[in-house]
Amino acid sequence: MNFISFLFLTFISSSFAKSSSKDKEDLEKAIKLLNEATSIIRNLKNELVEEKELDFSLFKKGISLIQEGFFKEARENLLPFAKKKGSLSQKALYWIAFSFFEERKYEKALVSLTHFLNKSEGKEQDFESKEMIKEAKKKSVLCFGFIKRPQDACSLSKKIILEYPEESEFHDNIYEKMQCLRYEEVQEKDD
Repeated sequence: MNFISFLFLTFISSSFAKSSSKDKEDLEKAIKLLNEATSIIRNLKNELVEEKELDFSLFKKGISLIQEGFFKEARENLLPFAKKKGSLSQKALYWIAFSFFEERKYEKALVSLTHFLNKSEGKEQDFESKEMIKEAKKKSVLCFGFIKRPQDACSLSKKIILEYPEESEFHDNIYEKMQCLRYEEVQEKDD
């Protein structure tokens, strides 16, 4: 019994002692309704807990489908989470982007990565989320490279180095690859 129910029953009990038989019947009905309402609330609370657990199991299933290489099915499991708010939403967006990246659908991956980064911006992050953000930025650089936008890739790579100096090797590798892409781009124009 919660505190509000206790106060209500105390009030009713004190009123019950001073009341007529008609009032006593009304009070008994009110107590019965209060007990029914408490039972309904308890059941709803239990259903919400079960739904939350169910949701998390679907989320975990989506991640395991990605690990098994079933990317489309994984996205179907993760998409409802991406539309919600909270840390699971951010993580779902990351994994959706990851699935597109693994399928080499780089433009879709880039869109999903951008959504993930925008949703993550300015929020308190745990270690796992911080790592996902860094990886999302690095994957964005790669996506830009794969869709033949080397200037964007190099520009974003330079921003990553300012934010994550320990990633200088990544930047050097990307910069080298993007120089090759620029060379190929120039060669294609000359042909």
